Amino acid sequence: MSLLGFIVILLVSASLLSFINTRWFHWPPNVSMLTAGLVASLFTVCLGEWGTAAIPYQALTHSLRQFNFSTWLLHGLVPVLLFAGGLQIDFVQLRRYKSSVTALAVLGTFISTFVIGLATYALLRLFHHPISLMESLLFGALISPTDPIAVIGLLRFYTVPEQLEILIAGESLFNDGVAIVIFMALLESLGSTQPIMQTMARLFLEQTAGGLCLGLVFGLIAYQAIKRIDEANSEMLITVALVAAIGWTSVYLHVSAALAALVAGLLIGNLGRRFGMSATTRQALEIIWSFADYVLNVLLFLILGLEVLTVHFSLSGLSLLMTGILIVLVGRMVSVGSIAMVPAWKRQMPLHAIPLLIWGGLRGGIPVALALSLPGDSERELLLQLTYANVLFSILVQAPTFKLLLTRLQKIDRPNLA
Repeated sequence: MSLLGFIVILLVSASLLSFINTRWFHWPPNVSMLTAGLVASLFTVCLGEWGTAAIPYQALTHSLRQFNFSTWLLHGLVPVLLFAGGLQIDFVQLRRYKSSVTALAVLGTFISTFVIGLATYALLRLFHHPISLMESLLFGALISPTDPIAVIGLLRFYTVPEQLEILIAGESLFNDGVAIVIFMALLESLGSTQPIMQTMARLFLEQTAGGLCLGLVFGLIAYQAIKRIDEANSEMLITVALVAAIGWTSVYLHVSAALAALVAGLLIGNLGRRFGMSATTRQALEIIWSFADYVLNVLLFLILGLEVLTVHFSLSGLSLLMTGILIVLVGRMVSVGSIAMVPAWKRQMPLHAIPLLIWGGLRGGIPVALALSLPGDSERELLLQLTYANVLFSILVQAPTFKLLLTRLQKIDRPNLA
């Protein structure tokens, strides 16, 4: 199957599934697309096992294996979606909760990485799958960030209080960049003689500072260009070119494309929208980037469901996967709970927000992309299974039940959650 044919099939399938979901089911788009992808994968596997569709099964599996999901997501899709997410964030509101958001995104990611990593190390030894401590920490790093693509999609689908939306969305937008840096430092340390903290500090400076500077410089250039013209189509083209330039340049400069795109999105969405755009352009900006965000989201989660075909699950390992899901939830509880106990951050993160922060910390495409980038000589297949199990639980269990938890907490603490 050619790449063009694969893309056409994805687009037609996504549009049909979107129609069915909007017309009858009314599920969050990421839930409906992931479910559809899983059903299609299961159906294809069954047909292949029965021998009635062995050739289509092999063709689809081959296409998915040839499709570089990790590179496509981290360097292509993530910058686009984070730019679109940054456009929707009110920077004034974000500044009000900057200490809590920073603590959750940076300190919380470090805490979660080591709690999950150490617990996974012990778990796999208990199940007679011993791996190195460094590989366990790699899993902790890749599974710790709350996926901004999944989280923002959930917040847009449900009506969430402003304070909670800023905390959850702000954390998810920034912590993936932190987690990617931790992951890369740990991965580089596998074959390096340098101390891990030295490697992590160097990569953190390169990736984070470089990404922030790249996003700021490119964003200001685009803002100045938008400010000097008043034609909606030309201004929208500038924003598209901005994201493309960030994604391409970040590869060559070895900086974080995610952080660069986020900074550029915040700049254009706040400074550009308020001082550089007419009302017509602001409306066009919202329509075009909302549509792009929706299309890419549904395609991402449909592909995630189909990618199950490339992962080898077995019923004998079900107890291991379920325990792995529990470990990740506990790691999330520890990271959020420890930050919530600090008085300086507790004032911005009230008690009723803690369970919503824990349960609303969804995992999506980024953990899968990082797991797929693991070298073949590590325990890649086992870690990929654990990663996929957590992503499936997150989207199929946590996302649909988030509204129920929010409603129950609203009844208990209505004044603060109104």
